[in-house]
Amino acid sequence: MSRRVVLVGTPGPLADGVMAALVQNNAALVGVAAIGTPPATPCAGGLAVVQGDRLSAAAARAGIPVEWSASALEAPLLAAIHRFKPSLAVVACLATRLSPAALASTAEGFWNVHPSALPKHRGPAPMFWQLRDGDEWGGVSIHRMDARFDTGPVASSAPVLLPAGIAEPAAQYAAGLKGGALVASLLRASEVRWQEQAAAQATYESHPAGAAAYTFGEDWPVLRAWRFLRGVRWRGQPFRFVSGGQCWVVREAVDVAPGRRLPCVRQVSERVLDLPLADGVLRVRR
Repeated sequence: MSRRVVLVGTPGPLADGVMAALVQNNAALVGVAAIGTPPATPCAGGLAVVQGDRLSAAAARAGIPVEWSASALEAPLLAAIHRFKPSLAVVACLATRLSPAALASTAEGFWNVHPSALPKHRGPAPMFWQLRDGDEWGGVSIHRMDARFDTGPVASSAPVLLPAGIAEPAAQYAAGLKGGALVASLLRASEVRWQEQAAAQATYESHPAGAAAYTFGEDWPVLRAWRFLRGVRWRGQPFRFVSGGQCWVVREAVDVAPGRRLPCVRQVSERVLDLPLADGVLRVRR
């Protein structure tokens, strides 16, 4: 029996990357189940102007039909998925925990593209935490979904390069591209082997919330701080730098100087500071 593969995802960089890779690798997608509302197509001067997300636009270019679920709740989402009568669902960015019955509703289950090297960084925002850790290499894993978040057995994983200063959406897209290629390779394989995750090595982080998630200090390596501030500044949250019992609120990092030493925070201008870190200086804008 030939596979009928449906991509399930929330439009955004991760799902966009997975979609692009599946199309590039000629994966036999029968449809996309997208979470959200269909893009508007207003009329301008008698011509239809398409305004939409990259996921549905890519599906349209490839001639792949899209079903929309206004909610990520199980019932409407499954209705959208099962209109395609799939044998396999490939998931990218789903914030809903599906019941065992739902996960068993396709012959080959639900394969999730998770942007970390599982079992590290389980949770809803793994790329944020990899950037916060200052990782030069992140990861992506293909795991079979089970009744808990990100705990199912893994079939494949790969490293994802995180160049210094890369923004989180771009990192998500890169992980999606690599993950989609892994899925396409698994679809071509005569047998898919699943390996249970090592629970003792697992880490979990929730959504970044509150000031603590955006706080860094003088003990941080300077390149870690640079990767973090540049990586997640798109979220629009202020950062807090703590040194000597004092706290400075900053908006973005603008330059980095590894190897330089400063005894204390130096004010360069009204809105620009040089921050002393463990092994260099980070220039920031307030």
